[in-house]
Amino acid sequence: MSVFTNHLILTTSEKGGSGKSTAAIALVDALRFEGIPLAAYDGNVDVSSLYETLGTRDATGQLSDAQDPLMGAFPYSVRDESRTVLVDCLRQGYAHMVHDIAGGGLTDMQRLFGDKPDSLYQFVRSIARFDTCAVFVHLLTPDISTVASVAKYLDITENLGDLGHHVRHIAMLNLQGNRSEAHFPHWYGYTDATGEEKGGKTRARLLAAGGAEMNLPAIDERTMALLKAQKVPFTVGANMPEMSITDQSRLYNFTEDFSKELTHEIRQILGLAQ
Repeated sequence: MSVFTNHLILTTSEKGGSGKSTAAIALVDALRFEGIPLAAYDGNVDVSSLYETLGTRDATGQLSDAQDPLMGAFPYSVRDESRTVLVDCLRQGYAHMVHDIAGGGLTDMQRLFGDKPDSLYQFVRSIARFDTCAVFVHLLTPDISTVASVAKYLDITENLGDLGHHVRHIAMLNLQGNRSEAHFPHWYGYTDATGEEKGGKTRARLLAAGGAEMNLPAIDERTMALLKAQKVPFTVGANMPEMSITDQSRLYNFTEDFSKELTHEIRQILGLAQ
């Protein structure tokens, strides 16, 4: 596996509400908790989940206007001209950068350099100049549209030619609601009532391309709602006196389970392990 100076990690899905922001928060939180320097960027200011949760605040509790991406979360919108942050962040020399991209943000990313609707060629060529790898973390739910989103990204990146080795893929299955493999028939494949084999092709393509898959663990919805109200990441919520012992324990279990999902294979793709 090629070694790169920088890794641009983007949580993506063409479908909104798939869990991208939760995944981005969990990833940044877990790795910062390990002491790994990680720059965070919220490319969806209309929602601002990453910014609201990880952004640094002043003495009054208000979000600071000036955000150090290594300490907090820098806000921008992939939908307007501030999308240039996607590549301009490379000048800072951060080894690992996480960008939470708004649902359906692929078209907006393509607008960055005026690429054709079926191309990210200029985007990848630009980051390649800085010896950077783009890691697309695709959020999956049982909805077939999330699988179609992965297929769309694979279609585009498979046509990059020699630049293709600057792109990697991770499929993250959102297990919210205590889902299991059986709840993802379009991803894993299934046999219909007539005996015909369906689905599973996109997963096979991703794995054949050197991609990997992991889970976003489930968490009690009540506990998650309380955590969002506090506007703090999982590791902080797990120790907040405002949380009951039950809620603290649920958050602690989530952080433990998520950390276990960051296997050596996943860390290799993220550029965190040789």
